[in-house]
Amino acid sequence: MKKMLIMLPILAVLFVFSGCSNDDGENQETKIEVTQNEIQGSWHNSSYSSYRHITFDGNNYSYNIMDVDTEELTHREHGVYTINGINVIFSAEGEDTKLGNCEIYWEDGSKNHLHIYPIGAFIKAD
Repeated sequence: MKKMLIMLPILAVLFVFSGCSNDDGENQETKIEVTQNEIQGSWHNSSYSSYRHITFDGNNYSYNIMDVDTEELTHREHGVYTINGINVIFSAEGEDTKLGNCEIYWEDGSKNHLHIYPIGAFIKAD
């Protein structure tokens, strides 16, 4: 009987912690590949006091960042990009790029939010 009383709390702890795992994949992020044709046009987002605007035109891009508080343009670049699956490589002309190698993907089948990781999620501007 004494052994049962000792084992009961141990079993209770094991039971509680085994119920905490989430291996059904519910919260895993979906990453749907984009095509060059799907992202053509202008996209924007706003976060952490910055407004970001990116435009895709063929295999060319332009990317601007504005400080929301001062309304000053803090970064401007343009160049070419290449998509390979969910990976994109941005190559700025004549300057360093803030984008470089990123992931680019749709969050879901609605294709309303274009994710450029680690920059953020963009919505269509035009």
